[in-house]
Amino acid sequence: MKLHQSTVLNNLDQFRCNPGYQHDLMRDHEGTFVTWKLIKYFQPRSILEIGFGCGQGLGLMFEASDECSRIVSVDNMYQGKENFIKLFPNHNIDFIEIDSKRLNLNEKFDFIMIDGDHSYEGASSDIETCLPLLHKDSILCVDDYKNFPEIDQAIKDHLLDSDFVPFFKSEQQLYFHHKTHSSDDFLDRWLPENCMHFLDCFQEEYHNIPVLNVHMDNIMFIKDLEIFKLALKFFNH
Repeated sequence: MKLHQSTVLNNLDQFRCNPGYQHDLMRDHEGTFVTWKLIKYFQPRSILEIGFGCGQGLGLMFEASDECSRIVSVDNMYQGKENFIKLFPNHNIDFIEIDSKRLNLNEKFDFIMIDGDHSYEGASSDIETCLPLLHKDSILCVDDYKNFPEIDQAIKDHLLDSDFVPFFKSEQQLYFHHKTHSSDDFLDRWLPENCMHFLDCFQEEYHNIPVLNVHMDNIMFIKDLEIFKLALKFFNH
């Protein structure tokens, strides 16, 4: 499946949990594109999401991943879960309705998305909960690291001294891999070849750590959903 064929992208009204939000997607178009591409490249067989929100991110990860992938979603209060299930009646997602501070899992995941409580305490707890659930080939994403100083501080205090290091970031999301894992093929070959019409890539530092930063044109893609969707279809993304 291509992103322009996504059920989420073509049914955004079913994924609104904050009608006053200025964008169509709670996850911006850049973050939507980047997450889709990462899932498509790494093809995780197990995914953990902390923070369902209104289901947009989960729906995109579900559609981009292999149909045999195991997906676990954690949230203390699901909004729009009924709409999600109607749109994806054959989903294979385990919904765990619990405060993530009380989450107790003993399995490893290939991909983890942290997008839960945006307070310092909440983000710190989610990071500490998720670190033992990662293996050496796992990818960890922390959402909203740039817009919430509390999340950025939690990353500095609880993640930067771990075995997982940042290697890739967009405006909204920061991605980590194990210090022994190489993402050179993804960064140097696959990303430029598959995203050149949508993303500008350049090296940048995050707390003195070099990472690849990607940026999408604000006027053409982020501000106008219809142009974004037409461009996806034109370039067959």
